[in-house]
Amino acid sequence: MIKFTQSMVQMKIFSFTILKRRAPYVRVILLTLLLLPTICYPAKAQKITQDNFNPIEMPVGHYIRELKALDDQGLLSIVEDFKATSIDPNQSTTLSLDECISVAFANNPSLKSEIELLKASRDRLIAASRSWNPTASIRGDSSVKNRTTNEITRAKQPNLSPSKRGYTRSSGSTSSYPQNLIGKLDWIFLDFSRQPKINAAASNYSAKRYGFYLASRRLIFDIQDIYYQLLATQELINSYKIIAESYKNIVLFNDSRFGAGRTHLGEVGQAHAQFFSTLSDLTQSIERYYALSNKLAKLVSLPGEPLILTEGENQFAGEWIFGLKESIDLAQLNNDRILVALETAKELNSEGIAQINQTLPSFSLTSRAILENSSSDSYKKIFTSGSSNAGSNSSETRRNFTFNNNTSYDISAGIFFNWRFYQGGVNDALASSAFARSKSEEFKAKDIRDELVASVRTSINALKSNRLKYISSDAAAQSARISYIASMARLNAGLSDVTTINQLVRLYQSSIRTEINAIQNYNIELARLYFDTAIWPKEAEGLALELLKATGLPR
Repeated sequence: MIKFTQSMVQMKIFSFTILKRRAPYVRVILLTLLLLPTICYPAKAQKITQDNFNPIEMPVGHYIRELKALDDQGLLSIVEDFKATSIDPNQSTTLSLDECISVAFANNPSLKSEIELLKASRDRLIAASRSWNPTASIRGDSSVKNRTTNEITRAKQPNLSPSKRGYTRSSGSTSSYPQNLIGKLDWIFLDFSRQPKINAAASNYSAKRYGFYLASRRLIFDIQDIYYQLLATQELINSYKIIAESYKNIVLFNDSRFGAGRTHLGEVGQAHAQFFSTLSDLTQSIERYYALSNKLAKLVSLPGEPLILTEGENQFAGEWIFGLKESIDLAQLNNDRILVALETAKELNSEGIAQINQTLPSFSLTSRAILENSSSDSYKKIFTSGSSNAGSNSSETRRNFTFNNNTSYDISAGIFFNWRFYQGGVNDALASSAFARSKSEEFKAKDIRDELVASVRTSINALKSNRLKYISSDAAAQSARISYIASMARLNAGLSDVTTINQLVRLYQSSIRTEINAIQNYNIELARLYFDTAIWPKEAEGLALELLKATGLPR
């Protein structure tokens, strides 16, 4: 029996060491402190085998030395150092739930992405709506053409030497400046596929708007979920710390009783085992708090992403004022997931109608105005030099300049139609595909309605059950506390044993944990009801609409 007790203690410490080795990031100094006992105390590094549970008689002093070696590790102070390192106020910031939600709406990149998608959908709707407008265009061109000539003609005078014969030299240039300006106005005043396309774009914008609301509500719910878990975990850490200190006192008390011969080794080992097991629970809660704080920091998206510490206490967040039927009706009527699916179904249905209507003719009005202008100028110079006889010489210069300008215009207008009455059945196939996807979205909306009915029923029932759990666990904790006080008095009088004390402390610990979790689960289910019924909780009223207004988007 003594060997079994010692082996159980070793197994508890071995489990605690493994948990420590697998803990998330811890400073090098703390890791060294955790590994040092394993190096200094070889029994902790041994593997537990069946031989450890065989009843081998050993001197009592051997087991006392083992327990003393475990005590000398100072595991409680090591765990406290781990807590101080993991939850360092100097590397963290304390925010209330309201502040977390407000900061998240200002910084969260996922929410900003939804805003940009909403802007893109709005612009597509604007573009589709403007397809009713006529289009106008102007085209013009202008050019310059220039021609230059030079010509020399010599007279035939055989009786004169070549140097004295007469000649005519002419030079000139001609320039033309053609210009034209064409204005065109087109208006497709009748297109049977245009309005369905506009309707599809409008439904897409509505779906994206509901998608933004859905993303906002999901962000709020995720923050509430993690925040309530953090509050509960913080209270668990405080409770485990108090219980660990209580077990430490029981360990010291049993050690003194054992030294006085008033108890046996089994009770001493049992007290140590409960103490170290509580330290393991405490370490696990610290690790959980650190992980949850990191998740909350990611959602809030603070600059630098420091850890976020909670503000306030773990208490009931409020009451749900609606009954079951009202809650189900609200969820089926207002839930954004349903509205997104329905608007998507409308969009796809309109796209199918547009595909069918493209097989109908479209009518357009086209008018055109053409203005043409052609101007030209020419310049010519003629120089004549010649001799009629050997004793006379004459010359003559003539200049000529002309300018022409012609302008004309033409205006025409007409009504035209374009009818692609056969496209090989492509439009029919595309329309059928769109209608099928539209039906799929309608069935998806129905499936979401059924899912919400189950979720709302579960959440409302969970509110009641967690209230009852809290009341019963609180009564159990108070009863265990009273019994613990009475049993400690009996133990001091030698009328009770440590086993009874340990059972009462475990019962108290279990009741406290159930009580804390009941509050946490109640608050999470309450937040889920707000999410399912699309009601903004008081911490987030108006934030989504303010964000839409700030970005210039209509509701």
